[in-house]
Amino acid sequence: MKGIELWKKINNTEKIREHLMYLYERWQDEKKYEDINDYLESMKRLVPEAYKISGDPFSITFKCEDGDLYVLVKEKGDYLTFTWEFQAAAV
Repeated sequence: MKGIELWKKINNTEKIREHLMYLYERWQDEKKYEDINDYLESMKRLVPEAYKISGDPFSITFKCEDGDLYVLVKEKGDYLTFTWEFQAAAV
């Protein structure tokens, strides 16, 4: 799947968005006690293209056929926001 298609899937699928928010919020509470890689495995169950995770800032990177899709979850006031960046594969 191409990066833009995967972003649309993530952004337009409520179950995936809710799971990203859940993982972010849980990580904020449990980062001293839990392994961040367990969160990656959880995300892979919904989006198998997930292959890398970071806890600070909280982000997940997805492998696409044309490069990597980086999705960052952060707080903005009382809301969580998603921002994304695409890194094209080297030619």
